[in-house]
Amino acid sequence: MALIPETMKEKVILKTPKQQEKEARDKAIYTEWKSLTSKEGNSKMAVAGLISDKYNISLSTVWKSIERHERRIGARV
Repeated sequence: MALIPETMKEKVILKTPKQQEKEARDKAIYTEWKSLTSKEGNSKMAVAGLISDKYNISLSTVWKSIERHERRIGARV
């Protein structure tokens, strides 16, 4: 039975450039989302529409991006 060196026991996560780009966009969307929805009087739907227009993506993509990032950081949805 071969022994595995300590350096190889660490979990290595390899991501494509597209995955890295998507995660960065999700983080930017989430940060903007939290900032705008924290202000009293701003509706979540209006904020999602604003983000949708800014990033030229659909509303469902905005919601999915927020959901993905919350899962990634371990936030409660």
